[in-house]
Amino acid sequence: MINNTGFRSSFLQILQIIILGVCSTLSSQSLISYRGLALGSIIDDDLDLIYDPVDLQFVEGLRLYTNLSNATSSEEKVFGNHSDDEFLFGISSEGPLLKFLHHSLLIKFQSSETSNPIQIDSDLNGYDDLFGEGTLSSKYNAFFGSDTNGNFDSKQTIDQKKSNLVNNNDYSFILNNSIELWILSLGLKLTLGEFEYSSNASSVPLGSQNYILLGVNPFDPTFEKVFTSFLLNPLTTDFILSEYGDFYSNTKASLNRFDISAMFELGDFEIRGDASLGIDQNVIEVNDQYNGVYEYFDLDESLEESYSEQESYLSLIEEIGSSFGYGGSLRYTFDYQDERKNDGYWKLGVSMELGSYDYDASVISNYISNEFSFNGFNYYDGNIDLRTNNSTSTSDIGTKSVTQYAVNSKLNLPIGNSIHFGIGANLNHNKMSRQTVYNEVISNSIQSIFTDTSINNYTITETYQLLADRQNDITSTIFSLPTGLEYRLGQSNQFAFRFGSIFQLYSQTIDDTKDVTDSDPYTWIKKYSDGEQETNVYDNYFESTEENIKATVSTTVFTYGLGYNPLSNLQIDLVGMFNSNASFLETEFYRNLQISFTLKFD
Repeated sequence: MINNTGFRSSFLQILQIIILGVCSTLSSQSLISYRGLALGSIIDDDLDLIYDPVDLQFVEGLRLYTNLSNATSSEEKVFGNHSDDEFLFGISSEGPLLKFLHHSLLIKFQSSETSNPIQIDSDLNGYDDLFGEGTLSSKYNAFFGSDTNGNFDSKQTIDQKKSNLVNNNDYSFILNNSIELWILSLGLKLTLGEFEYSSNASSVPLGSQNYILLGVNPFDPTFEKVFTSFLLNPLTTDFILSEYGDFYSNTKASLNRFDISAMFELGDFEIRGDASLGIDQNVIEVNDQYNGVYEYFDLDESLEESYSEQESYLSLIEEIGSSFGYGGSLRYTFDYQDERKNDGYWKLGVSMELGSYDYDASVISNYISNEFSFNGFNYYDGNIDLRTNNSTSTSDIGTKSVTQYAVNSKLNLPIGNSIHFGIGANLNHNKMSRQTVYNEVISNSIQSIFTDTSINNYTITETYQLLADRQNDITSTIFSLPTGLEYRLGQSNQFAFRFGSIFQLYSQTIDDTKDVTDSDPYTWIKKYSDGEQETNVYDNYFESTEENIKATVSTTVFTYGLGYNPLSNLQIDLVGMFNSNASFLETEFYRNLQISFTLKFD
């Protein structure tokens, strides 16, 4: 059997990082405008303001966002028929009766099943010859050994089926409210969200790849394969090979978050405070199963050989807890414009968030094999019936704490009536610390049912258990320097050319320490069929381990876009229009356009 412990340890770390990424995604449900995307997220648009508990009050009139706004991922292509398959509706307005009240609402919903590409080697010659998506089946037949009379001696059939599907289900609901009370502004925002992703691709390698069994590699789709060989005169089966793989992985995260903000206006200065409460629940589940078997028959020689194996891998990670955040900012506006999004100002802000969670992770893997060989009608040397059963289970139970802090600054500088420049600096630091009790239990058995004499039949069992205190820390820091430049032209500045850049320096450190506290000794027992028994109990020697992984990456991303206001009630924005080699006169150019339409009513 192949030892996959190292791969699976890495896989668990990947799952933890996935959880962090999902939580980060859910905690930021607000959309990003096309103007913000094109300008390095340093200059805002109305869409960036209306889901802020304070800035909402500065967006006058009514703003309406639909699927035509292309604001879910900003990757949708209206003319290229590429969609996120999400429903989107967003609106912001003043209170219908009380003008000092402001409201905004966002609803996003998605439920989709995506078919991924599949390849099948129909004749098992080592080359894929059938291609499709989603679910693909193949039935292959071949005849061999024809004589002069056109009669065949043997036949082969190969039946295969593969399925590669991905399901996405998620929703977001944001209700934002803001109230003006003279020099005081208050805001309250409610965010509800749930994300679920599932697939039927393997997460880990399975099987020993014994002889002609291929086993399972990571990311293999769910599959069935049956190979059968027949002798035609008379019709008998002389060989059967079958392999089955059934895989399931599911990631689910939910977030309930409350944000409250207060802002005081003192002349041209704005002093702001923020607080938040979040309740999170995250679950990652893996259930992978594999079964492989081949059988060979020779009736003339009374020979029968077979080998079978099955392996399962079950993993479950659960996190549930809450987080509390607080922060503040100082803003000075030195150039007031008709709309807040175009103001000239500088701003400095700090924030911190503390989270506490219950953590429960478990892995159960089991491998069973049976090797059988019978030659003749009487038991004699060479006959084999060997069975193995290897089981490993681990648990990691304890608590997890998360500490995040951020420092950000920005400067927005209007230059005349045509140029708007923005520059900023952001520092985000995140530390996830997990303290758990780690338990590992291993149980292996080998059973020889018959050999040349029954008294030599035996069973070997191996047992082992380890208990350790585990400390796992993941620390990440992101330092970013965004810049943006917008140039407007036209009689009413209805055209806008936008350019931006974002430099990021990302570093991550992973520290994983295991301090062994207790163990059961490694025990080896060999028991014969006649009652004889050999027992060995070995002394335990353990070393506490500490693993440290560091990575640092710097990147620079350039952004660009266009804006057009043909009417006071309509705003059109474009990004990514040059993501194709097609010329301006070719239809392919327009199919790659990522375009957003926003309706505005004053």
